[in-house]
Amino acid sequence: MKKRYLLQLGAATVGTVLLSRYLSPLSQAQTASGEFDSNFEIVKTDAEWRRILTSEQFYVLRQHGTESPYQ
Repeated sequence: MKKRYLLQLGAATVGTVLLSRYLSPLSQAQTASGEFDSNFEIVKTDAEWRRILTSEQFYVLRQHGTESPYQ
């Protein structure tokens, strides 16, 4: 194995480890019950969000109401 390939493999391995450590907290933010952890800066109930946002904003931001794809 040439030195260049060994260095490339090492760099790819280190990059993968660092990236997985960065992404794993993002994927673990939602618990099994579907509720989010309270590790976020802003934690509000749906009623509080409804009071702050318009009905359209609430639908898009909290209920994932986006356009259908390819329209």
